[in-house]
Amino acid sequence: MKEKNLIPAVLEKMRTSLALVKKSVNVKFTGINAKSCDGVLSIGKLKKNIEVKKVLTKAQLLHVICQCKAHNCILFTEYVTEVIAGELAGNGIEFADMAGNLFLKLPEHTFLIMNCKKTNDINKDRNLGRAFAPSGLKLIFILLTVPEMLKANYRILQERSGVSLGSIGYIMADLKEYGFLLELDGNLQFADKKKLIERWCLAYSEKLRGKLNIQRYSTDVDIKDVQFLTGLPAAWGGEAAAYFLNGHIHPEIWSIYRWGNINKLIAQAKLRPDPNGKIEILDAFWPEKGNTLTTVHPLLIYADLIGSGDSRNLEIAMEIHQKYLIER
Repeated sequence: MKEKNLIPAVLEKMRTSLALVKKSVNVKFTGINAKSCDGVLSIGKLKKNIEVKKVLTKAQLLHVICQCKAHNCILFTEYVTEVIAGELAGNGIEFADMAGNLFLKLPEHTFLIMNCKKTNDINKDRNLGRAFAPSGLKLIFILLTVPEMLKANYRILQERSGVSLGSIGYIMADLKEYGFLLELDGNLQFADKKKLIERWCLAYSEKLRGKLNIQRYSTDVDIKDVQFLTGLPAAWGGEAAAYFLNGHIHPEIWSIYRWGNINKLIAQAKLRPDPNGKIEILDAFWPEKGNTLTTVHPLLIYADLIGSGDSRNLEIAMEIHQKYLIER
């Protein structure tokens, strides 16, 4: 089931709930082309933007809250667990799912329905092929962060992403099939860049980040001295990168992505291995070529922040999304 195909089932459950207090109510969905939401929910004269998220897990929660707050949306999804329903409602995010779970604020009534069981229509097997496997995520990252790569041939894509030539064709086919890319007059372009960014961020946290040889360290040195990374094959990520972008956050974890030997950094910063340390070093998943900054791309900073599951990072994640990731 594709994301927008779940809308009729969610609307039907919502109508059933509203009928408990309203004998006659007109509830309908209107699809629109706006980039900020997936459509509009009309309940009588009241209108609400809709954000459609087929699958909703605890790991995705911060991202979803961020998106819904940014665009003032009600969330439509397949299923909301009791725990996630509590988190959404606690953050003021309205939601509705295919099972009948609902949080909806109307002028005269507020609905909060939880603990409805999954129906047989809610598919447990969700597979997006190769596009959102680790190799696909590496390629998508390059497509999203280097715009001219949409016009590049597969050999150049291989050089910039590190993904094999054989895999690139399958990944691009998947992206077309799922409506993220389209071809017009022989030229590729994003069909739904906003949704692709969202899907990439969630899949990165779940499927790729944990494979990046993460190592934890401690130090007694002031790690925020950015000079540590000058001239080294490394860049700040996550909370640390957000700190260096605008200084509005005090990092709990200092993340560093590296491409090669950083023994100089380890010596300079007097890092010592510590499984509970506040400094994490990860292998960069894209080739170093073209990297001239001391922080990673804002897309990866945003993905790290929302993937942290730390509510402290929500506001800064929204700022980065608004400033760097929304097309004007």
